[in-house]
Amino acid sequence: MSKLSIDSLHFSYQLDPVLTGACISCNTGERIALSGENGSGKSTLFKIIAGQLNPPSAPLKIDDIYIPPSDRFKYLAWLPQDSFLPKGLRVKQAISLFSTKNQKQELFSDSRIQELLDRKIRNLSGGEKRYIETSMILSLNRNFYILDEPFTEVEPLYQKTLFDKISTVSLTAGFILIDHNSSAMAKIATSQLLLIHGQVYPIKERLE
Repeated sequence: MSKLSIDSLHFSYQLDPVLTGACISCNTGERIALSGENGSGKSTLFKIIAGQLNPPSAPLKIDDIYIPPSDRFKYLAWLPQDSFLPKGLRVKQAISLFSTKNQKQELFSDSRIQELLDRKIRNLSGGEKRYIETSMILSLNRNFYILDEPFTEVEPLYQKTLFDKISTVSLTAGFILIDHNSSAMAKIATSQLLLIHGQVYPIKERLE
């Protein structure tokens, strides 16, 4: 079992403190739902974990070994809140651009993605884009996955497909997820955390 952790994290936008000593950890096999109000700092925390924001004190460790921002994507995969697919490409082209041969085979075998291969990214619905992006991130072979709103606008049928993919990958990897769909989070999470007033607290009751 492997463990990702970050302790005593402080971050401010100019003079506005967002994180004030936040701590979070995740073991392989865990699927942690992180909740909190809009603007509470959830996406900021994810960006720091992914090395996209670099405050002076952001000692992310895996198995108690410090991982510098430049090396983090060797160990973790990050689904950002905003779409990352080039709008002018077709789905097939975008997958080929970002994926290895084995990843392409896995993604092209997905029946939902097969229906969309010849469509341009700009012509996809928000849910279709999110399904493809989440599937692409899940196809990466990493120890940890940081998913920012993976279920946004995704149809319930295909949310279930993503649940199954996440459950399979989590047999050997750890997940921290943010999503406004509390029903989806309750189905997939093994535990919940709340980010409030810049710090992270456990939630003992399951999300409803």
